[in-house]
Amino acid sequence: MIMNSRLMHISMYCSLLAAVLIFSACNSSEDEEQENSYDRQALLVNIADNVIIPAYSDLNASVNNLNAQAVTLQSDVTAENVQNLRDSWKQVARKWQRVALFDFGPASQNGLLSAFNLYPVSADQIGNNINSGNYNLESAQNINAVGLQALDYLLYRNEQTAAQHAASLSQNPNELQYILDLTELMKFKCNAVNSAWSGEYRTAFIAAMGTDVGSSLGQLINGSIKYFEIHLRDAKIGIPAGARSSSGLPIPEQSEAYYNADLAHELLIEGISSWKNMFNGGNGEGLDDYLRFLGPTFNGNPLSDEINLFFDSAIQQSEALPTPLQDALVNNQEDCLAVFDELQKLVVLLKVDMTSAMGISVTYVDNDGD
Repeated sequence: MIMNSRLMHISMYCSLLAAVLIFSACNSSEDEEQENSYDRQALLVNIADNVIIPAYSDLNASVNNLNAQAVTLQSDVTAENVQNLRDSWKQVARKWQRVALFDFGPASQNGLLSAFNLYPVSADQIGNNINSGNYNLESAQNINAVGLQALDYLLYRNEQTAAQHAASLSQNPNELQYILDLTELMKFKCNAVNSAWSGEYRTAFIAAMGTDVGSSLGQLINGSIKYFEIHLRDAKIGIPAGARSSSGLPIPEQSEAYYNADLAHELLIEGISSWKNMFNGGNGEGLDDYLRFLGPTFNGNPLSDEINLFFDSAIQQSEALPTPLQDALVNNQEDCLAVFDELQKLVVLLKVDMTSAMGISVTYVDNDGD
């Protein structure tokens, strides 16, 4: 009887275990089926057609105009043409914020980020290039002597009026040529990326609907979060505010648009807003919708809502900073560091919580210790 009782218990246990395993397998299958039922292609189509491609098209038009203004200035060095070039530079700097986060695919293949917006610039390298008249702008030694920030230095470093700057440039044909060459490089790179997105790459992008490393969603999220960490959180505010320095002292000379201080504040806000716009898919299907479908929460609220709240907070805190930003970095350091802290919270939500919910692996390495 004892043996029969034990056998009965073992039999019941095995039956229960089998039921649990079958139930778990069914749930796993149902979860996978539920995830796969989301139309990720509609998400990719919307982000491509209504966010990425229009942004590249706008930037491309502005860069072509910037180059045209540089050509005009070289042939006719007047105060009006200097001012036109300066105004065109500002437009490109603003529109760059809308594409900077898409550092994957054609942008990565063409080195768009390094050709457009790495800083701080090297005044010495720029000066050596101009004086010698002999340079390869795509060489490693010139990585801090090209792009928008090199033009920022060349157009605004002496705080001259347009007329004063025209008079100075008229005596320095090498500098005029350097300005033109910078815009030619930017035009060449941007045209290549814009053409790719408007053609074959768009087709490939919307076709790779998975969540693996090579999928479009995997590349989009990895590229944009990497940009958010390094070139938005750190470069725009963290490093110049002193968050990354051992002394903790601000380093305003390492800020974006250092020589055109009034614009730096605007570019910080636009950079954050551009990431939020992509997250929400512009006015269509976005990462926020995908997260709502998957259902993860944070602090008891939908994760997508919490991410948007942190974006709104970071934008509002940035808007409240005094201008110019370079002065705020020194005189309002705590407020600047508060913006950095808000962006750091977003990094964790995006890089950890969002990617985990979507089943996307983070493939780049940083030293942030998230």
